[in-house]
Amino acid sequence: GRGAFTPRSAFGRAFAVCLIAWSLFNLVSRILPLMLDQSLGRGIGNGSYRPSLVRDTKHVVVLGTPTGPMLWDFLQNIYHPNHFKGGMVNFDQEAPDVVVMLPCERTFAHFQRYMARQESILFKERVIPLIGDIFSEEDVERARLKEALR
Repeated sequence: GRGAFTPRSAFGRAFAVCLIAWSLFNLVSRILPLMLDQSLGRGIGNGSYRPSLVRDTKHVVVLGTPTGPMLWDFLQNIYHPNHFKGGMVNFDQEAPDVVVMLPCERTFAHFQRYMARQESILFKERVIPLIGDIFSEEDVERARLKEALR
């Protein structure tokens, strides 16, 4: 019947409240960034690079006219576990974000298909593909080129 799973003790009620709060927090923390990305246009290459508030790492900006396979090989190399002290243990602290500035939508779409692969799950959140031109001051600001690793 109704209320068969209603907690009766103070501990049970406190646990239920904490569980509901934890669920709401996780729901909001996962959906809100997606909504922001859609509203800011980050999903289609017109957004901008925003450094993570949690990680204190620099970022790398990739420029030029690379192909999808070239970018994929580059990302596989830069995020290889051998490049971090202690392997994957220090990945979150040491791995840089990578901003990829692509000149055309066709290459962007091709690169997005590579990023949809299951193998990219390790670094998918750290790679920000943008459509733009390095000779445009606005695009330089979007990629935060002046703050990038040198």
